[in-house]
Amino acid sequence: MFTSYILAILLVMLVASYFTSIMCRLALWRHRRVSWGFAFLGVIAAATISSSFILLDSLDILLQPGDARSYFAFTLLWTLGICLVGSLFALIPAEILVWHYRQRSKEQDHVA
Repeated sequence: MFTSYILAILLVMLVASYFTSIMCRLALWRHRRVSWGFAFLGVIAAATISSSFILLDSLDILLQPGDARSYFAFTLLWTLGICLVGSLFALIPAEILVWHYRQRSKEQDHVA
């Protein structure tokens, strides 16, 4: 259970935080205002990347001979569940990162 669910959700949280921090640092570097929408974009990117990795991982199950419809339905439900739950949990650290970078942007006077 730990490796199946908790690590996958932590992966989504980590990727969302990473993409959010990249967007925030890029906005500060370009002297732009850090938007709260960066957290949502980071979560969407994390859900997309993690679902593609989970589906690529399950591709070896689908290439075996026989009836793979039950495996495919289970994999799609599992991927959807991990991405939805992970995205909900990933929104919290992503918003904290945006708040941190908004505080840093207030310290600089030349933000547009």
